[in-house]
Formats: sequence, structure tokens, C-alpha cells
Amino acid sequence: FELLFLFSNTKTVQKFEKQQKNKTIQYSELKTVLANEIIKTLKPIQTKIKELEKNPKKIKIILDKGAKKVEIIAKQNMKEIRKRVGLV
Repeated sequence: FELLFLFSNTKTVQKFEKQQKNKTIQYSELKTVLANEIIKTLKPIQTKIKELEKNPKKIKIILDKGAKKVEIIAKQNMKEIRKRVGLV
């Protein structure tokens, strides 16, 4: 039920938990519901990936912006590490 819990709503999870407890669960139904919930969750991500694949310049801009942010954080971390280790 872990995947169902991650991808589905509480009502659906409770329905299948109740069926399992009552030993009336139909795993074919569970698998179908789970597959549909996973597809529904991943669909916007897949759409965004396709959109970004059409625009490599946008990807480069996003990556460069992220790299600049990470560089600032990494420099601050390294400064703190050197201080704690006694290298500064």
C-alpha cells in the first residue's frame, strides 16, 4: 500500500485497506487504480519535460541560474568547514 499511499488520496487508500482487512480485496482492481494514479501524477512532469526538451536555451539558463545559487552556498559551507577544522 506504500505506492498507493504516495500516489492516491486517503479515501482510496482506506477503501483498499478495508478490503484487505475484510479479505475481499481484488488486486487486479488495486493494480489498475494504482497505475492510473501514477500516470495521473506523472503526466504534468512528462509534459514539462517535453516542453523543456524543445527549448535547450531555457534549460541552459535554468541550469546556470541554479549553478550560481549553489556556488554561493558551497562557498559559505566551505568557509564554515575550514573555520571549524581550524584551517582559517
